Amino acid sequence: MKHKIAKGTMAAGLSLAFILGVSTFADAKGDQYQTGLAGSAAAMEQYTESDSSAPKKKVKTPSAAAAVKKTTKTQHITEVKKQAAATSAKPKVTAKQPAAAAVQKQTKEPEFSASFYRGKAAPNVRSVLNIRKKKSISSPVVGKFKKGNIGTVLKKGKEWSRIRSGKVTGYVKNEYLIWGSDIHSYAKKHNFPKQAVVKVDTLKVRQKQSTKAKVLTLVSRDDSYKVLGESAEWINVKADGDKGYLAKDYVSLGYYYTSAKSTVKKQKPAKSTTSTERTTQSERQNSSSQESGDSSSGTTRQQVVNYALKFVGNKYRYGGNSLTNGTDCSGFTQQVLGHFGYNISRTSYSQANDGRTISISSVRPGDLLFYKRGGRINHVTMYIGNGQVVHASNSAPYPRGGIKVSSMGYRTPCKAVRIIN
Repeated sequence: MKHKIAKGTMAAGLSLAFILGVSTFADAKGDQYQTGLAGSAAAMEQYTESDSSAPKKKVKTPSAAAAVKKTTKTQHITEVKKQAAATSAKPKVTAKQPAAAAVQKQTKEPEFSASFYRGKAAPNVRSVLNIRKKKSISSPVVGKFKKGNIGTVLKKGKEWSRIRSGKVTGYVKNEYLIWGSDIHSYAKKHNFPKQAVVKVDTLKVRQKQSTKAKVLTLVSRDDSYKVLGESAEWINVKADGDKGYLAKDYVSLGYYYTSAKSTVKKQKPAKSTTSTERTTQSERQNSSSQESGDSSSGTTRQQVVNYALKFVGNKYRYGGNSLTNGTDCSGFTQQVLGHFGYNISRTSYSQANDGRTISISSVRPGDLLFYKRGGRINHVTMYIGNGQVVHASNSAPYPRGGIKVSSMGYRTPCKAVRIIN
């Protein structure tokens, strides 16, 4: 019996010693593990060049608002600045994330403006609605009102309404029209194209969808352009004959509407007689003599500007020389100044060498401002005061194109010339 007890005591002792030994071994290994973690942390601190003993520097993180806009020193030219995420690597989309959440919405709906549609009418037809001279189906047709056109209601009647769309004014039957805010719903239903309207004084048109891309031209406030394409941050448009991109944050989107077309044939102007030519030449000479006497007071300069502004709203026509039926930029300035007896060259490039070159900062009403693209002058305007110019801009319908008033900084002027001394 004593033998069995002794044997049991010995076994228990051996078991206790084994357990204590294992515990001691585990504690030792734990110490080594903790030491290993500390070593790894130290190695990481060395890799990131952090020093716990040195005072920590505060890293300034730019706010979202500060990263969005910038304005140049010389002009109010606004554009979107790329967010940090745009220049860094694209974030990986895990399998748990839905695909829709990983893709940013590329397009946005055109904005509804009650004031824009107030007093407006549009055709609700599949093809063409006739605009007639009088309130009768037997009256002559003066214009064609097509799907996508819009007009201003001059007088709404029970059966017929008098409207104006573009340069066409006449009567249309009410049953074929939609009115006011219903036009917006109609445009949405029929997927009308969009237009972008500039919301800032001056906005850059970029060659590519990047703030580092080449600037093709500058556009000014309230200029509107048909949207050719759209991404998350940019709008693709055609401005001054070139396709480029506008920063989406600085334009408002609406539906793109056009105007009715006239069906009335234009009469050709009668040829000038010799006596008329002599009278015109005499008037120009008198005007020139008045200019030499009144230029110091600025009266004649204002007369030139007032005359040029008479043609705002008329169309642009490349190579044209008519202030009423169509002209281009250099034809416009040549004809306006020619009316007062000043003979200048026919192209913008040549006109830049006429007169006397002056600093852009010293321009006065009646002076010419020039713009270039690709290192060559390709556009001319007339300064009218208050930072504005009048010019034959492009072939788009007025006010997107035609003869119109713009900010002198809608593009960056490269030269100023004084014709009127």
